[in-house]
Amino acid sequence: MKLLDSAGLAAAITAYLYCASTAFNHGYLNTLGLDSDLLERSFHQTIYSGLILSLSNFLWLTLGIFCLTVLHFLWQELKDLVDSCTRLTVFLSKVQKKLGIPNEKTETYHKKYETRVMTSLGVLLTFIGVSLVLMSHESKGADMAHKILDKVHDQSAATMKSEDYENDLVFLYCGTNNCAGYDPIKKRVVYLPQQILSIQTSFGKQ
Repeated sequence: MKLLDSAGLAAAITAYLYCASTAFNHGYLNTLGLDSDLLERSFHQTIYSGLILSLSNFLWLTLGIFCLTVLHFLWQELKDLVDSCTRLTVFLSKVQKKLGIPNEKTETYHKKYETRVMTSLGVLLTFIGVSLVLMSHESKGADMAHKILDKVHDQSAATMKSEDYENDLVFLYCGTNNCAGYDPIKKRVVYLPQQILSIQTSFGKQ
């Protein structure tokens, strides 16, 4: 069974999108001090949010693969050019014979440990890359929350009204079942079911 067949690749991409969306959401909710358990999202919402967040990452990934492919091609061309140089090949063969190093063993040894080194390096770089990307998404979520806090201070944030609560609330976030709002009068966060809510924004205003 191949490690990265179509099913494995789809599972890996889905897991990445879920983690990216969760990291962003965690940074946003944690900065605002909101309870993620009360603002749970559906699986489809999480995956779609992760896809939107990761579009630029996928673009850079495809660009990186293209650049690596070009570099590999150029390296092979350079290698073929060096191998075609008869004098250099003869010289290296003579040096190898004087050192008493068998040609087949050297190639086998080199390929064996080159594979191990490249595999270890690939795993390490993958772990570092994924960690940095998730940290970046969490930082973006925190930045978005800080923008909301600035709007709260400037009194320019969207507000929402519920029949179950007396005061207007500054809109913070909505999950699958509940929404969170900030009461600037009582200075507290309020969680309300989203069945009966009206939200007022500056949409359409100049």
